[in-house]
This record gives sequence, structure tokens and C-alpha cells, in this order.
Amino acid sequence: MKKLLLVFLMFSFSNSYAQLQLEKGAKLAGAQLNLLVNDMYYTMFEFGSKGYEKYFGISIAPMYGVAIKRNWILGAQATLGIEGSTFNGWGMGYTINYLYTDFGLAPFTRLYLDITRNGKLKIFGTGALEFNIASRKISFPDSPTSTTHYSKTTINPSVGGGIAYFGRRISFDASMSTQALRIGFYKVISPRKK
Repeated sequence: MKKLLLVFLMFSFSNSYAQLQLEKGAKLAGAQLNLLVNDMYYTMFEFGSKGYEKYFGISIAPMYGVAIKRNWILGAQATLGIEGSTFNGWGMGYTINYLYTDFGLAPFTRLYLDITRNGKLKIFGTGALEFNIASRKISFPDSPTSTTHYSKTTINPSVGGGIAYFGRRISFDASMSTQALRIGFYKVISPRKK
């Protein structure tokens, strides 16, 4: 009987702890990695080589949000990305270097829905207005006309959804939107008790 009572108390504590995580006033701080992107962004997370090309890339989106109601977050995120590649023209003695950068800002909202009784696993819908300045620089080290540069500024709405897991100290999620496929890691800061 004592063991059963102990299990019940542990379940109750973990259930109430998870339910408090996204109560009104809770803060969500963390970052996302862009794994796949559309035409708005140039950069994403990738490293490797294939054939005559070597490439690297990192695109991180720090974010901060506040729960205005239970399971409803309003916040902002930035996108910082750099990606480069070197292409050695099929062994023909010329090289092309590509360098891409992204700098973006986006106000966003997320609405979570608990799919487990303890509230640790949630699905969510998200919406944002994403602003980005992207640039592309192409250089030809073996040519007298060595560099071309292009930049673009875009503002696009973004809608999507994902799934999130909330642990005791951190949470992580996977999301897909009209702008990118991302994974994220966050710290949930519970509201202060009055």
C-alpha cells in the first residue's frame, strides 16, 4: 500500500510540474537549427563533401517567448546563418568559392496542445512574420574578375506546426513551416509565485 501511495504521489508531482511549465507568465528561451530551408533563406546546418565540392553551414535562430495564457506563447526570434562551399571545377584547374549569409528577425506565436496527461508531450501550431537579409558572394580566385555579390531582403508570413517534449529542465521540438524545417532546444522559466 505504501509503494502504491508513493507511486501515486510521484505521478501527481510530475503531472502538476509539467502542467505548470507553460502557465501564464512562463518564459521560453532557446535556439533552433535550420535543417532545410526554402528560397527565403540561403543557409542551413550542413557539413560534408561530394565530388569536387566541399561545403559547411550553420544557421541558428535564438528565440525568446512569454506565455500570455496557458500554452500560448508570443515572442521573437533572430536568424543568424553562414554557409560556404568550394567547388574545384571537375579537376580542370579552376575554383569557385561561394559564401552565403542570413540575418533575420521574426515575431512569432505558438499555441500548444497537450497530447499526454502529464503535459510533457505537446503538439503546436506556429505563425510568424519573417524578415531576412540574405547575401551571396561568389569568387573566382583564378580569374581577374574575381567576385560577384548579390543580396536580397524578404518579408514572408510563415505558418506551420510541430511536436515538443517538455522535460524537467529543458524542452526540445521539431517543427516544419512554410519557411524551414527546424529542431529546437529551450529552457522553460516558470513564473514567480506571488
